Amino acid sequence: MQAYVLAKNPLPLDIDADLQDMYDQLRPNLVRFATYPDAAAAVNEILAKEAAASASGLEPIEEEDSEEGESEEPEPPKAEETEAMDVDGSIDDDDDMADYIREEEQEVD
Repeated sequence: MQAYVLAKNPLPLDIDADLQDMYDQLRPNLVRFATYPDAAAAVNEILAKEAAASASGLEPIEEEDSEEGESEEPEPPKAEETEAMDVDGSIDDDDDMADYIREEEQEVD
C-alpha cells in the first residue's frame, strides 16, 4: 500500500495524517518508506521470497493479520438473536413496535 500511495501525487495533509494514524493502528511496528523506489524495492523483495517459496513447493508467505485467540470466521448468531430475524436475516422490528404501541396506549388509558 505504501508503494501505491507514494506512486501518486502527494496527499493533502489531512489525508496523509489519517493514513499515518491508520498505519499506527493497524501495524504499529511497520517500517515506513519515504520514497517510491524504497517501497518498490521492498515489494520486489517480498515477491521474490514468495516466488522462491512457490518454486520450492512451499506455501506462499502469508502475513499474520489476526491476533492470537481471534477467530478467522465470525461466530453464527445465537438462538435468541435469530428468533427475531426474518428469512433474509434482517431483524424483525414489527413485534417490538407493536409492543411499544400497546404500552403507550395502556399509559394513555
